[in-house]
Amino acid sequence: MGPDSKAGLLEWCRDVLGPVEVVADHSRSHPGDASRTWRLRADSGYCYVKAHRGREFWEAEAHTYEHWASAFGDLAPKL
Repeated sequence: MGPDSKAGLLEWCRDVLGPVEVVADHSRSHPGDASRTWRLRADSGYCYVKAHRGREFWEAEAHTYEHWASAFGDLAPKL
């Protein structure tokens, strides 16, 4: 399985975090299915993994977090 598949991404998560379990799928149906988001349970606690289908979507979101997340204080997700 390739790293772009769900199985490949979860394998990478296991390599980084140890055992993980998908406890929720927070992906939304929208035109183009630009991303997938899952909540994981790991030995270290809960976390989220988000996968974009295209680099341009990732770049836009990364730019937003880098430049705007601080304006939301504690309400912004911790990366």
